[in-house]
Amino acid sequence: MTINRYAGKTVAALVLIIASAQSALAEAAKPGEIAAPQTFDPLVVGQSYTIRLGKIGHTNTVQATLTGQRVFEGKNQYRFDIGTTDDFGAPEFRIVGDSQVVRYDAEGNEVKVKIARSINVEDVTARLAEAQAELIVANEREALVINQQYDIKLGRGDTTRVVAAILLGEATQENGAKQYNFFFGAGFDAATVKVYGSQVVRGAPIQEEEPEATEPDVDNGFDPDAELPDFEETLAN
Repeated sequence: MTINRYAGKTVAALVLIIASAQSALAEAAKPGEIAAPQTFDPLVVGQSYTIRLGKIGHTNTVQATLTGQRVFEGKNQYRFDIGTTDDFGAPEFRIVGDSQVVRYDAEGNEVKVKIARSINVEDVTARLAEAQAELIVANEREALVINQQYDIKLGRGDTTRVVAAILLGEATQENGAKQYNFFFGAGFDAATVKVYGSQVVRGAPIQEEEPEATEPDVDNGFDPDAELPDFEETLAN
């Protein structure tokens, strides 16, 4: 029995996986030869280099000393001490790849490192098929009921709020994701809003609570607030 590697994932996660696989396959299908990988002089342990830290759009460069290097799964990895210490006084280090080491040409200009990626078309195709199959299951699992009331999240960040809303309808987008049309509010402030599944608070639809059944009032002569007689005194009598 083959188990789908994406079993149990949400619709939102599966949509991203499918888009990534389709993008990879489209890239692999482009005509033309693959550019030869760039070659650089090997780095020397003990030497100081400039490395780039942080995420895209928020990077900074620091001077660091190379203390070790290895090849892991076909890629170069470098260990750099960055000249600061942690709370215990030990030197802080970073493990980086070729793209994070700043290289310079003979004229001192920075050379942009391009990392060649190989795409296993057969594996990506199989992953795409599994994700698409699981998306059908996930859509059924996360199905909502028209005219039922749900909690939905509106806004972003600190302005996010949760409101109760009635589901009016739904539509499936080209990428397989579903969009829902909800009605919320009352009077002049009533409005409709279109949201995606990730904005719906999952769980059973909110049902109106039925009043609890109560016993009819019956006068049986028992006063619950009356003081009870002493047990031993009752026996004596």
